[in-house]
Amino acid sequence: MVRFLNNEDIGSVFGMEACIEALEVGMKEFAMKKMALRPKIQVCVPLKNKHEFYRWSSVEGASRAQGTFAVRIMSDIMSTKMRKGIKTHDQYCITPGKYCGLIWLFSINTGAPLAIMHDGLIQQMSAGGTAGLGVKYLARQDSEVVGLIGSGGMARTYCEAFSLVRPIKCVRVFSLTRSHREEFGRSMSRKLGLDVVAVGDPSKAASRCDILASCTNSDSPVIRAAWLKEGMHLTNITEDEIDESVTAKANLIVKTANPSLFPGLDHMNVRAGGLVIVPDDAPELLDEVPGKPFIVHRASEVRTLSDIICNIKLRRSNDKQITFFSNTGGPALRFTSLAGRAYDLADKQKLGKVIPTDWFLESIKD
Repeated sequence: MVRFLNNEDIGSVFGMEACIEALEVGMKEFAMKKMALRPKIQVCVPLKNKHEFYRWSSVEGASRAQGTFAVRIMSDIMSTKMRKGIKTHDQYCITPGKYCGLIWLFSINTGAPLAIMHDGLIQQMSAGGTAGLGVKYLARQDSEVVGLIGSGGMARTYCEAFSLVRPIKCVRVFSLTRSHREEFGRSMSRKLGLDVVAVGDPSKAASRCDILASCTNSDSPVIRAAWLKEGMHLTNITEDEIDESVTAKANLIVKTANPSLFPGLDHMNVRAGGLVIVPDDAPELLDEVPGKPFIVHRASEVRTLSDIICNIKLRRSNDKQITFFSNTGGPALRFTSLAGRAYDLADKQKLGKVIPTDWFLESIKD
């Protein structure tokens, strides 16, 4: 039988602790070169409304440790707008506030479909869990104060993950909308039992923090190099949030995984998350797709999260270093690591709606 699992089904059995554990297992499997991963591809098409375009996105991978193959797909209308002088991106399916993102899960041992899953919660948890691993292996052991730019779903998972791997006592959060950051402070204080305080300026969030994290959909940098202090750990969620002046101050730079390039293609079409494809008559659409063209600052110095998990010598060497974990790219690794684990937990509880496997099988050979 094939299980259809929505976000509520997944959230009832799959928490951040299990997420971090599954990601760490996946990182080790990746380091041993036992995974087969395909980088993200986005196909974008212009629409009549010049401020919107259609985007199809997919990424996939196989985990021999879990015995599964995962395919994550999204079908969205993408839009751009200016908020207080900052260009931001948003997305929807059919109507604002609704989204179409799914994970198809298959058995690599039988070829059988196992599940169709909502991707939203796993996406948010994968980002937070990976950022949490970055903190676990790069931040100072005595890190207690977090500065957070952004107050959406990703920011919530970042806070939760950080609190599981370090003795966090205080979080200062800034976002553009006052009501959002204040509600974030109240709800996360209750959930985590921490002092989560909303502040009115991003520099106040960054002031005297041990860990500085950006979790926004901004199309321009939100972290300033002047905010970085000795011993700080920095992380992000998109390439656009950080510029070269910030990375120049970092003593140690780590990425989720080695960027996968597509040989023979113009690197302007390659972003941190993968390849972008647009119609030949709409090359200007490349400027609207979130994510910078493929660039790795100080590429020869960059290590991967798998590297530092498996080799203690590659981690922070002293408490004065500024470390930067670029939590971008590697979606195939994250979804492949998490989808099978979430399915196993939900399957044991017999959650979701059940669909006959025979509905997905045919007698005509491809």
